[in-house]
Order: sequence, then structure tokens, then C-alpha cells
Amino acid sequence: MNPQTKDLIDYIFRYILALVVIIGLIIVIVFMFTHNISGIYTDTITLCIGALIGSYSTIISYEWGSSKGSSDKTTMLHNSTPIIPEKEN
Repeated sequence: MNPQTKDLIDYIFRYILALVVIIGLIIVIVFMFTHNISGIYTDTITLCIGALIGSYSTIISYEWGSSKGSSDKTTMLHNSTPIIPEKEN
């Protein structure tokens, strides 16, 4: 597999993962507000919402934060050709 195909698959996977987390968060929140939930299930659903919000926050922080730029820079440096200075005689 060439590097461009691998990068494309990685790119698509990250966005699908982000969509799954966002859609899951929306479904759980809508379910919580549309159904009368009592007892231990309220705590469980609240815990699920907290976990999904944490995942959403992590995805946003990485994808549009400094970690993505750092990863891109590392990839660029890895794929570059080093410039070796000539020795003076």
C-alpha cells in the first residue's frame, strides 16, 4: 500500500470515528430527554454522556489543535531529504 492511500484511509477513518462519537452523543442526549428514566439508569446514561463528551473533546483537540499540526510536521520531516552542508577546506 502506498503512503498516499494509507494517509487517505487514516483521514477517512478519523472522520468516521468523529461522526460516530457525535451521533452517539446526540442519540444518548435525545434519548435521555425523551424518555422518563429513573433510578440507576439515570446515572448510567449520565456517565455515558460524560464519556462521549470526553471523546468528542479529545477528537476536536487532536484534529484541530496543535497535536495534528505536530503530527503533520513530523510526517513532513520524515519524508524530506536532509540538506548536508558542504565542508570547507
